[in-house]
Amino acid sequence: MAATVGTDLSHDRISKLADSTLVTILSSLTMDEAARCTILSSRWRHLFPSTLLNFRAFTRSGRNVVKAVTSILAAYPDEPVRSFRTGMLFYRPQDKAAVDVWLRDLSNRGIEELSLWFGFDEKRRPIPESLFACSSLRRLNVINGTFPDTTEAAAASLSCLTKIELSDVNISENSLNSLLSQCSAGAPDHQIHRQVGQPPSPASEPQGPAQYQRLREALHR
Repeated sequence: MAATVGTDLSHDRISKLADSTLVTILSSLTMDEAARCTILSSRWRHLFPSTLLNFRAFTRSGRNVVKAVTSILAAYPDEPVRSFRTGMLFYRPQDKAAVDVWLRDLSNRGIEELSLWFGFDEKRRPIPESLFACSSLRRLNVINGTFPDTTEAAAASLSCLTKIELSDVNISENSLNSLLSQCSAGAPDHQIHRQVGQPPSPASEPQGPAQYQRLREALHR
């Protein structure tokens, strides 16, 4: 039995997997783990760019994410990115320019799903205005961020949005309405768990469709 097990282990079964399966495996890893895997063989290195279609901007340590993402996007400028997700992203004030470049870059790659998670501390990181350049965006998820002030005209570029999930964000009432106004077609899905900031008085609050009213009630609980 021992000899049989030893024989089985000697075969490189992973190399026999289809490219699509290997890409799925790589895509489920953090950036640093995927990078280590690409060192194993030229085949893994060749497949790595395909993982950017569903880009998971995570590292085990949570460090150097901004630098790593910037380097990867620069190294593969022609790869499409359909989905981009960060995990517990802590960036310094001087890193805002880099995040701005990410969003402008992603807007040119056909980004459809964007999830920005800025951790759980009280410093809600500012979201660059380049978010509104992502005209192909269909789903937006933001945790612990601060939205730039915007108008309906500026938010009109996000007319493809069908789903918005906001949690622990700073966003003005006017900016929220401008954002939601772009999701009025079809059957949009909105979830706002808690808004941080100065709520407007009920008397001055504008009226709108029932879905908007339910969101406002959720905001002021």
